[in-house]
Amino acid sequence: FESLEALRPECAASSLCRNVTPDSPTEVEAARDFGGRVGAELFRVARLKESVWQGEVPGTGKTLHAWLRGELDALAANHSALASLANDRGRQMLPSLATAWKEPLAQAARLHPAPDC
Repeated sequence: FESLEALRPECAASSLCRNVTPDSPTEVEAARDFGGRVGAELFRVARLKESVWQGEVPGTGKTLHAWLRGELDALAANHSALASLANDRGRQMLPSLATAWKEPLAQAARLHPAPDC
């Protein structure tokens, strides 16, 4: 896929290897080279995936994969801060949670009478 940052080594070594892009391979090429209608449909979906993955996220000026990477990095950093806070303060809060969350815990117990997920 064109959206991948690095080519697979076996693909980079072959002059016959091409990336899937929003426009390539065409439906005719895919049908001819990759198994008729089934191959054409597989590559139609792959071209659509590339169109979405390479499309710009409105208001950001970034492609979906670049924007998503930044969002996930921010999420990971915030999760790390939350985990640190929970580790620091969580033990002190545990005894009071049963009282503070009495109603939600009772509702959860009614919804999940058996402990098998």
